[in-house]
Amino acid sequence: TSIDYETKIIPKNYILKQNYPNPFNNSTVIEFSLPDDEYINLSVYDILGRKVDKLIDGKLTAGQHRITWCNKDVSSGIYFYVLKTEKVKISRMMTILK
Repeated sequence: TSIDYETKIIPKNYILKQNYPNPFNNSTVIEFSLPDDEYINLSVYDILGRKVDKLIDGKLTAGQHRITWCNKDVSSGIYFYVLKTEKVKISRMMTILK
């Protein structure tokens, strides 16, 4: 898992983009934007709501962010990635094909 920080453009709202590629095999990119500096949690859950991986758990700066998730030890199926802050909870669905 790797994180890239891009803080050049500060959005007015929270944005969680659809991962790409989707569906995917080994890795996928998740992009999101924060309007303020704040603590966030970005995690992946299986279809039953069990946490599969915690991608980020900490304070980030306002702006655009990108993380590459390598799905080690995760089987094919439908998963959800969830961005949580003190103000919002946003989720999107993704599919792993192995």
